[in-house]
Amino acid sequence: MAEPIEVFERHLAAFNRHDLEAFLASYADDVSINGLPVGSVEGIAAVRSLYSERFEDRTLRCEVREAVELGGRWVVAHEVIHSSAGVVEFAGIFEIADGLIRRADMSARYPLDDDR
Repeated sequence: MAEPIEVFERHLAAFNRHDLEAFLASYADDVSINGLPVGSVEGIAAVRSLYSERFEDRTLRCEVREAVELGGRWVVAHEVIHSSAGVVEFAGIFEIADGLIRRADMSARYPLDDDR
C-alpha cells in the first residue's frame, strides 16, 4: 500500500496535469472536501463536477511549498493555487487511508498579495 505522502504526490501531479481521471482516482468514493471557495464538496460525483470545470482553466496549477506526513495517516500541506482568477494560499490537511484521500480540510487566505 502506498504511503500517504505518495498518494498526495500522485494527487498533486494529476491536478497539475489536469488529468481528471487520475485526480479522481486518488479519492475515496465518499470523500469529503471542506473549506474550498465553493464550500464543502461531498462524494466523488461532486468532485468530478467541480474539477471537470476547474480543469478547463489552463492556468490552474498548485505549487506545494511544504508537505509533511504525520502519523502514517495525514498529510499537511502548504499550497499556493494559481489560476486565471488569481492566487490563493491554502493550508490543507488530507486524511489518507487504504491508498485514498478520505477527507481534505482546507483553510484559505484570499488573495495572496505577496511573495511568501
